[in-house]
Amino acid sequence: MQQTLLAALTARHAFGGRSSERTWLTAILKWKVVDWLRAAVRRRARQRALPNGPSDALFTGSGRWTTKPGEWSADDPGREVCRADFRRTLAGCLDKLPARLRQAFVLTHLDDEAAADVRRTVGVTATNLAVTLHRARLW
Repeated sequence: MQQTLLAALTARHAFGGRSSERTWLTAILKWKVVDWLRAAVRRRARQRALPNGPSDALFTGSGRWTTKPGEWSADDPGREVCRADFRRTLAGCLDKLPARLRQAFVLTHLDDEAAADVRRTVGVTATNLAVTLHRARLW
């Protein structure tokens, strides 16, 4: 509630009077609640513990890479992809993605489909595909 009033005071010059003050404040409150819920979901996702197993060495407790894939062994770059524990970890990560993000990621990075084909299959624009892939990588 306090954040709503503070935001209203800060943006009072932007209030155009096209609605009542109560409606305007209610809308601000609604968006403050939505922002709070999004932050809570992000915090919860980061705090989720990863399962015990060979993948623990690949990730920190917050789910970040301990060693980024680009920094893996240069003598045989395909070695890491062929390892069974890596495939299990990748499958586990892909299972956590929403269907649309997973589909775009798999088609682009694992199946090496052309961007135009991926856009048609997923049903997105070029810009939206870039955003979708970015979100999938960060998930």
